[in-house]
Amino acid sequence: MVGLATGLGGYNGFGGIGIPGVGLGYGGYGAYGPYGYNSGYSNTYSSPYIVQNPTSTQAETYVSTPTTSDEFLEAGKASFLAGDYANAQRHAQHAVVESPQNAKAHELMLLSMFAQGEFQGAASAAHAVADLGQVPDWTTVYGYYKDRDKYVQHLTKLQQFVKEHPDMPEGRFLLGFNYQMIGEKDKAEKQFAQYLKEVRGDDPIAVKLFSGLGGDVSTLPMPETHVPVKALDDTSPAATEDRANY
Repeated sequence: MVGLATGLGGYNGFGGIGIPGVGLGYGGYGAYGPYGYNSGYSNTYSSPYIVQNPTSTQAETYVSTPTTSDEFLEAGKASFLAGDYANAQRHAQHAVVESPQNAKAHELMLLSMFAQGEFQGAASAAHAVADLGQVPDWTTVYGYYKDRDKYVQHLTKLQQFVKEHPDMPEGRFLLGFNYQMIGEKDKAEKQFAQYLKEVRGDDPIAVKLFSGLGGDVSTLPMPETHVPVKALDDTSPAATEDRANY
């Protein structure tokens, strides 16, 4: 752990990815909505963006027209480092369209939405990251920020959101995910446990994360089994009564 704690102490529900024409296989996310891929951005990327290069000793401005997933990711990282999180998200969207199985593209989406306070979408992206790859560690996260205090500001906003909305499961999942990223494993396990109670254990990705942190899956509620209602036979008394009352 790197001393990031500020002292504030799926798939069930996290919306489908929804990129038109790109099947990502995350249809089980459910009710919390897509994380921005149906927002009108197309696979073509003809308009160049002006990108600031914050790593230069001078504020070098250049015109970049990304065309591949890796190029979109590099442009997105540059935008993120410059604090332009909305533009970083746009680049991440394009990177996912170009390479939907690239965990790094979803990772950039996760952090871009998290930085903007779009916690519902960030939780969806976090599911994709965990499903396609490993949970990023602090070294990886710091590589996007290069600024510990800025990350702590964003984390504090999420902690406050969970405090004010304890019944919104996306906040708890995302907080647990962030705690795991920064090495606060006990806190991560606690948040995942609470989240899984709220969703009745119906999230295999969260169960895997919880278990990987040493959580006892036997303490989790069992997912509800949805048994389809058998159609009434037209000759049954109930069906006859229904027709009579229609």
